[in-house]
Amino acid sequence: MLIYEPIRDVAFDKFGAKDTQSKGDDLLIRLMVGGTCGALGTFISTPTDVTKVRMQADMDGSRYRNFRHALTHIVKNEGVFAFWKGVNANIQRSFIVNACELATYDTSKDILCNEYNWDSKNVFTHAVCALNAGFVAAVASTPVDLAKTRLMNAGDGRAAYR
Repeated sequence: MLIYEPIRDVAFDKFGAKDTQSKGDDLLIRLMVGGTCGALGTFISTPTDVTKVRMQADMDGSRYRNFRHALTHIVKNEGVFAFWKGVNANIQRSFIVNACELATYDTSKDILCNEYNWDSKNVFTHAVCALNAGFVAAVASTPVDLAKTRLMNAGDGRAAYR
């Protein structure tokens, strides 16, 4: 999220709408920049996500004693690259979530502030935009989220999914 606005601003300067007729281009830019920023962050954080998903699935604690044990167990039994199991689905999910969430929030705020004169610093404005963004992101990402979780949880070398 921290890199979204600076990258969006550069993309707007380079590819943004030059007139009101092509405003739809701005939404496409927001979607692409939001998705790309989310994908980058997700690639970096996937190892912790894999560990978290597996620990959550270990309801009775028989697989892992704690976070450190989970890390060492995964490396010992599956190798370091196991931390990126399901990375493609995770990146796809993240791209969808961040594209929808950031673009919806940004576009909602732009419309409310510029078309309806809402105050951009008002908490209510942020709340309405966040509600819109969360709803759109949740609806769009749920199917991919399920696939990502199943892929990450397959652990211990079992290849239940491709």
